[in-house]
Amino acid sequence: MSTLSDYLQQKINRFYGTLRDEETLHEVFRRRLTKKEYKLLQSLANGEDMAKTAALLGIDEANFGEYERKLIKKINQSKIKEEILAEA
Repeated sequence: MSTLSDYLQQKINRFYGTLRDEETLHEVFRRRLTKKEYKLLQSLANGEDMAKTAALLGIDEANFGEYERKLIKKINQSKIKEEILAEA
């Protein structure tokens, strides 16, 4: 099972510095994302099956990629990146 940190390191654009600890990351995302976005992020980070995740969240499988793209775009916003990256 991969961690949220592992997933974020692959998806964040212009990744500078190190990520905060897992607990803090989850705290930030619980605050900054909708419940559906947060559950999607957890599923993606855990490498869960797309069909299972889509069904769980009530997302159309055909549009799953679009939901993921929007989530990654939101995570890459500078305000969120500032919160999840540790001070240098």
